[in-house]
Amino acid sequence: RKKRMVKVAAETGFGWNFYGESVEEYREAVKTFEDACRVYGREPHKIPRALFTSVLAFETEDERVERFRPLPKADSVEEVLRRTFTLLYGGPDRILRQVEELESLGVQQFILRDLDNKSSNLRDFAGKVLPSLI
Repeated sequence: RKKRMVKVAAETGFGWNFYGESVEEYREAVKTFEDACRVYGREPHKIPRALFTSVLAFETEDERVERFRPLPKADSVEEVLRRTFTLLYGGPDRILRQVEELESLGVQQFILRDLDNKSSNLRDFAGKVLPSLI
């Protein structure tokens, strides 16, 4: 996915913002980015990394159903998550583990969006997950 732009960021960028479908895709992009940095004589860890993703915060099955209601229909939860570019989902503990995994892969900033402006996804994230990260 967009390897050319990843390489451009490695060559000339002051930062790199990833927008993709899965953590696995991010891992692959990181390898491409770091390899390209080395080709261009740049140190990958000195280039700030951000990740743009949707958030689906829920703790109960009823909340999960409510969060998924406005999203595109698909054959599986995983497919819905891929189609909506959602890498952070679930309850506070799960989202915290997801954030920690992405940070271990070099993400320094998270740019979050809520797919449903009538929901409380971002408020729930801010109230239940963010305090554990600060």
